[in-house]
Amino acid sequence: MIYIKKIQLSKETFPVNYYDDEVDLTFYCNDKGEKHQVFLSLKNSKSINHVIDEKEISYEELAKLGVDKLENLKSKDRMHEYRYLKTFSEACKKQFIVIFNFKEYGGYYSCRVFGVLEVM
Repeated sequence: MIYIKKIQLSKETFPVNYYDDEVDLTFYCNDKGEKHQVFLSLKNSKSINHVIDEKEISYEELAKLGVDKLENLKSKDRMHEYRYLKTFSEACKKQFIVIFNFKEYGGYYSCRVFGVLEVM
């Protein structure tokens, strides 16, 4: 797999009611203004360590693409924070990987999208 670029998002943080909620994420998948919608959830995603272990991408490449700082990506304390979901847009005929996490802050939950990467 070749990771081409990070897609700009209009919103990166979403409130959720529960840890097992789904988050509706919509982003522009091409320069023609076509949108792609994906539902993010913990149960439908995998740990980012899966693509790292399979040598599909490295922490260094993720950092270069602007997903997060290298020290955060490599941190043992945060290794289970990064989740990913692969999605394909029929409208754009492109594949994407969405990197995100769900976090609890004092009884409140949120979903943070670290990046949407176009994949070739």
